[in-house]
Amino acid sequence: MRRKGKFLAAGSVCALLLAVGGEVLSVGGGSAKADTIIPLPSSLTYLTQTVPDTQGGNSYLFISANSEIIVTDLAGKQIATIDSGDGIGGLALSANGGTLYASVTSGVDADSIAAITVSSIASATLEQVFYPLAAGDQPGYLAVQSDKVWVGYTPTADAVTKWQIGAIDLADDGTFEAAATPGSWTSEPLLAADPDDTGVLVAVDHESPAEGATYKTTTDPATLLAAQGELGGGATACGYLAQVAVMPGGKRFAAACMGAGVYAYNTADLSEAASYNANGAGASLTVGVAVDPDGTVAVSNRTHIYVYKPAGALLNTLEIGTGDEITEGEGLAWVDTPDGSGLAAAYGVGDKPPYAVEIFDKAEAQRPKLSLAPGNSTVSYKTVVHVTATLGTTYVNRYLTIYAEVNGSGKDQVIARGKVNAKGQLAVAYTALKSTTFLVAYTGDAEDAAAQASTVLSVRAQVREALSGQYGTKRSGGTTYLLYHRTGKITVATAVTPGHPGSCVEVETREFRKGAWHASTKTGCATLNPGSEATVYLTVGKAELGYPYRVRADYLSDSQENASSASTWQYVMVEK
Repeated sequence: MRRKGKFLAAGSVCALLLAVGGEVLSVGGGSAKADTIIPLPSSLTYLTQTVPDTQGGNSYLFISANSEIIVTDLAGKQIATIDSGDGIGGLALSANGGTLYASVTSGVDADSIAAITVSSIASATLEQVFYPLAAGDQPGYLAVQSDKVWVGYTPTADAVTKWQIGAIDLADDGTFEAAATPGSWTSEPLLAADPDDTGVLVAVDHESPAEGATYKTTTDPATLLAAQGELGGGATACGYLAQVAVMPGGKRFAAACMGAGVYAYNTADLSEAASYNANGAGASLTVGVAVDPDGTVAVSNRTHIYVYKPAGALLNTLEIGTGDEITEGEGLAWVDTPDGSGLAAAYGVGDKPPYAVEIFDKAEAQRPKLSLAPGNSTVSYKTVVHVTATLGTTYVNRYLTIYAEVNGSGKDQVIARGKVNAKGQLAVAYTALKSTTFLVAYTGDAEDAAAQASTVLSVRAQVREALSGQYGTKRSGGTTYLLYHRTGKITVATAVTPGHPGSCVEVETREFRKGAWHASTKTGCATLNPGSEATVYLTVGKAELGYPYRVRADYLSDSQENASSASTWQYVMVEK
C-alpha cells in the first residue's frame, strides 16, 4: 500500500541548490581534457551509490551520500539535494527513467521505499509516494524488474538480523511482498536486474567468498534460476563484492570482486563465463564494474578504468583524474554523453573525502597512441629542452596542444599548439628554469576519443660558490689550488638560483689520499637569506699540510620547484 509523504519541503529545492555549491572543472587548462570533473559538497563523509538517468530527455546523476540524494546533470550543474533528515540507502530507476526509487532507513518515513517523480525534481514541489515495508523491516539495495521494486531487507522477527529479498508490487498499489524469493543472507546483498527487463534478478552478498543467487521474476512468486552459492572457486573465488551488473539479455552478470578481479558468471548456474582482468585491471584493487546497454563492460581499480568488449577483449583505458580509487564500489555507471557513450566515476582521495564525479566522454571510442618526450628526467638550470609530442593514427583530427605547468604554481600555459608533421610530431623548445609538468592534449574526433599524456621535468637549482681568504695560488697536475695558512679560514660564499630563501645549503670537503678522494668534513645547514645567499666559514687547523682538498656547496631542496644540486668543486691546499 502506498502513502504520500514529505521527503523534501515544497519550495526548498532552490535553497538547497545554494547549499550544494560546486564547480565544474576542466583538467589541464580548459581544452586540455574533454572529460568533466564535478566536485561534490565538502560536507560529504561517505558515498553509497551512483545511478544515472539518461532516459526521456533527462541527463541526471543521482548520488546517494550522507543519507541524502544529490542530483546533478552531466555538465556538473547541481540540480537539487533531496533530504529531509531521512536516512537514504540504495537507489534504483524505473525502466523509462521517470521514477527514482530510494530505500528510506530512518526518520518519519523509515522502513519504506520512496518513489520520486524525476520530472518534479527541478520544480518547486517534489512529487513522491512511499511504499512501507513491515514495521521495523529496514530496506537496503534495490532493483527494478517485472513491474516490481526488489529490495534486500532485514526482517524484524529475525533475531540474527539475516537479510532477505522482498518486493514492492507496483501493479498492486505498491503492496510489499515479504520474502518473495527463497534464501537468507548473512550480509546485505547487492541487487541487479536485467536492463532488457527479461525478468532476471541477481543477488550477491558482501562475504568472502561472495555468495550469489539468480531469480526469474516473471513468475509469481519469483523462482530460482541458480540456488545461492559461492561465485567462482580457488584463485578466482569472488571475495568482498564491490559492484554487480546484469548483462543485457540476462544470460550473464558481471561481478567486481576485490579479492579476485572482475568476472562474468552464467545466471543459469553461476559458472564462470568470462574474465575482465587483462592489461593490469588489478584483481586485489578492483572496486567497480558497469555494463553498457550494448554489453560493453567497464572495470575500475584505484587509478584506471578498463573498457572491454563483452567477450573480454580490452577496448580502451581511462585514467581517473586524481589517481584515487572509485569509492564504495557502486560509483561506476554508464551514461549517455553528447558525443557518445560515456562513463561516470565517483571517487574520493583514498576512499575518503573530498569526493567528486568524473564524466568520461566517448568511453568506448579508442584512444589514439599519444606520447611525450623527454620522459621523466632531471636537467640543470637553464637547459633548453626539446619537448616532442607524438600522435598515432587518427580518423581526421591531427592537432595537439602542449601545456607547461611550473610545479607548485597551480597555473599552466600553452607552449605549443598546431598540426603534427608527417611523422605525427609536434615539437617545441623550452628553457627549463624550474621543475615543470608538461601535458599534451588531443581533443578527439568522430571516431577517436580525447587523449592526453604527461611527463615531469625536474630542474636542478643553480648553485654558485666563491672561496676567499687565501694567501696565494699554486698549480699542480693541471689543477689550480687556493693556498691557505693553517691558522686561516676558508670563507665560502654561496648563492642559489632561482631564489629559495629559508632553504639550506651545506658545505662539504674531500681529501685526496692514496689515489682517491675521501670525505673529510661536512657543515650543518646554512640558511639562505632573502637574497638566496649564505656564507660559511671553514677552519683548516687540522688539515694535513700539502695534501689536496676540494670544497663544494650543496643545496638541499625542500621545494617542488627545483631539485637539489651542488656547485662545482673548488680546490684548496694548506701549506704552512
